[in-house]
Amino acid sequence: MNIVSRTLGMLVVLAFCLNSAFASTTEAATTNATSEHASAVVIPPVAQPAAPSSDKLATPKFGAGMQIPVDGTSLDAFEQSLADIKTKTTKPEYTTLTNAIDYLMVYYIDARRDRTKLAALLNGMTGEQIVGMVKW
Repeated sequence: MNIVSRTLGMLVVLAFCLNSAFASTTEAATTNATSEHASAVVIPPVAQPAAPSSDKLATPKFGAGMQIPVDGTSLDAFEQSLADIKTKTTKPEYTTLTNAIDYLMVYYIDARRDRTKLAALLNGMTGEQIVGMVKW
């Protein structure tokens, strides 16, 4: 059973790494394609916005959809909240979130590989906080 656990964990980590590599390759290709066309157009400099006040939170690492808290009161509520997050995030962000949840299913001892227990443990956390729990 221990070998199966390690193999599954390694597969989850490998899937995340491949997803990250694919996302960065796609982003680089998009950046290169737009920079080729941008060389023909001169864009005037834009004034930088004022630094945010200490009252405001810093810009989140992810989009607004990853700021939505998950409902872990039941497994159905958890799945529904993940579906809501999916509609409000980009595909790479949602893939990162699901990879983090899969990782936690294997390595978060308190969950004991029980999705209902994991949902209860993640109740009220945002997608960004869930991804932050994972030590890739």
